[in-house]
Amino acid sequence: MVGLQTISRAALAVAAMGWISFAASAQELVYTPVNPSFGGDSFNSSHLLGIANAQNDYKDPDSDTTGDTQIDQFLRQLQSRLLSSLAASSRATVAKKLSRSSFTSWALKPLSRA
Repeated sequence: MVGLQTISRAALAVAAMGWISFAASAQELVYTPVNPSFGGDSFNSSHLLGIANAQNDYKDPDSDTTGDTQIDQFLRQLQSRLLSSLAASSRATVAKKLSRSSFTSWALKPLSRA
């Protein structure tokens, strides 16, 4: 029985020495931020924004829209294209009129003082 106690004490001493050597070989912890707002990698920004938007269940009480349907998107795109083509055609018309007029017929008159 004495031999078993001696062996258990020796095993306990070896385990304690192993724990002490493990603790002594630990290294310093270095914090590296994930969020790009706090110095983290900028490639994480779109991923983090997507996660935040997915978790956001806040509904604006002042908003009068119930959602963006495909019909609303289609109408906005149609309106945008119509306005763009209208602007392009008016720009072309103004450019043609300016190119046809002669600027040499205009005379600069000095301002007279009254």
